Amino acid sequence: MSKAVEQIKEKLNILDIIGTYVKLVKAGSGYKGKCPFHNEKTPSFSVSPDRGFYYCFGCGAKGDIFTFVEQIEGLDFKGALIELADRAGVKLFKDDVRQREDSTSESKDGLYETLEIAADYFQDNLKRRGDALEYLKRRGLDDASVANWRIGFAEDSWRSLQAYLKSKKIPEKLAVDAGLVKQSDNATYDRFRSRVMFPIFDSAGRVVGFSGRHFDAEIAGGKGANADKSEPVSSKEEADKPKTEEPKYLNTPETAVFKKSEILYGYNRAKTIIKKYDFSIIVEGQMDLVLTHQAGYQNTVATSGTALTDSHLKILNRLSKRVVFAFDGDSAGLKAALRAAAMAVSMGMDVKICPLPLGTDPADLVRQNPILLKNAVAASKNVVDFLSDAVFSSGKKGRKLIDAVTADILPFVKSVPNKIEQSQYVSKLGERLGVGQEAVYEELAKVSSYETSGAKNAVTAVSREPSTRGGQLRRILRGLVLWKESLHDDEFLSKIKKQADSLLKEDDDAANIKEELIFEAEKFYGDQITVNEALSLIKDLEREMLKEDAAILARQLKESETAGDKDRAAKLLESIHEISRRIDKLENKAVESINNKSK
Repeated sequence: MSKAVEQIKEKLNILDIIGTYVKLVKAGSGYKGKCPFHNEKTPSFSVSPDRGFYYCFGCGAKGDIFTFVEQIEGLDFKGALIELADRAGVKLFKDDVRQREDSTSESKDGLYETLEIAADYFQDNLKRRGDALEYLKRRGLDDASVANWRIGFAEDSWRSLQAYLKSKKIPEKLAVDAGLVKQSDNATYDRFRSRVMFPIFDSAGRVVGFSGRHFDAEIAGGKGANADKSEPVSSKEEADKPKTEEPKYLNTPETAVFKKSEILYGYNRAKTIIKKYDFSIIVEGQMDLVLTHQAGYQNTVATSGTALTDSHLKILNRLSKRVVFAFDGDSAGLKAALRAAAMAVSMGMDVKICPLPLGTDPADLVRQNPILLKNAVAASKNVVDFLSDAVFSSGKKGRKLIDAVTADILPFVKSVPNKIEQSQYVSKLGERLGVGQEAVYEELAKVSSYETSGAKNAVTAVSREPSTRGGQLRRILRGLVLWKESLHDDEFLSKIKKQADSLLKEDDDAANIKEELIFEAEKFYGDQITVNEALSLIKDLEREMLKEDAAILARQLKESETAGDKDRAAKLLESIHEISRRIDKLENKAVESINNKSK
């Protein structure tokens, strides 16, 4: 046993470590509780503080504080050692950080070392990229967040990282196994190119992978001057280039140290805060996560390149049964939130949905004003209440209302494992429908749970929105104008109508869904909308429309370059730069406005 292990065991009580995850009660000379490693109704998990040992009579799990942390956090011994040393305040030295006998230990150590070197390399790259730093600043990230989350940059080069790792004596096979270098037949090249890089950490804070956000220097306002184009590209490499547009986010593939169904981005920082405040917040992306932490919600986690899984929820459920889903405010985000909420409900968790304004995500709210995120989280509703409010305020009556309740709400009620809690929902639904509980129970017996049925109409019951962010903002603005017109609020309209009309195209379909648009505006704004907020919405839409124009021009630019049409490419490039300047001007005005409000 190493000296560090002995010191950690001396300083940490096994009851304190296990008690973080399991509710323990005194039982003779020891303690017992429900095993965290398998489902059970009667406690069979025993802990002996005198021996520093635990044992489950149900599934056979056993060991000391190190094996417990390994199992509960999904770590190897080295990770558990780092985790517990941090809790105990024990300083680790190189000789201490040795794995227990394990055939995969050496290869995993090599992967961790390679990924750590890559993270440092990407961080150093970012310091030299003023355009990427400016982009992060415009997205709302402050310097502390960029440093704390070790955000970096992958150059637009086919082999720059590969060459750097080679200079650090890292074998090519390790770089491939770590998911940093891609191999195709006999050619190898960097997986991540021209991307803002977010390192992904395991529970112990070790880098296990990356998520790279595509960075278009032209649209971002830069010229890509630092991109490495010096190395000639062979015909083989050209063949390996993707023929379609680059994905917005590119993630490390699964490796020996990165299992995306078991890793939650930000969990290493959030876990103690989740335990402290007894609830977790789940968001969809890295940018949402970093800005949410920056705004003070450090009990937030995000998925890493995959949909939320039951393994993710089990990790959170050990810390707290209360969870809030703050997914994007669009149809796709709502659909993902309801799918994840159904899994959490079936596991007996207390699930809430955070209602974000149409077309926004948590990062948008933080950029506008962190108070907006605070208000949204405070307004979170239990998932069944959230759906019930949406269905009962949709304007449906009679048979249509009953059908909506049966299709959209009852599958969720069916998923609730606690029969007492289920009966409360049945009682509420009976009261709102004006029928007896027996009738609701009869229909409940006929439906499948959400996980089985999918409750396909549930998203439609809450919202119907265009797929693009520009389309969503346009819909919100159109609804706002129609609503104010129906109220004959001429004073409000006189201050926004001219600017709004310049952005809203004629839309024949809008007349057919006029009442729906007005209803959405009333629902999301109520009496809270001010002229300044409406003008801010107009500016957001204007900026989004410019970005859409820039994206179209960027595609045309690629086509022109491929065709060798230099004159057209030059004109398109100038147009993109002009749009970038207009976007910068709008964003600078927005920052000035926020600063003026804060004075």
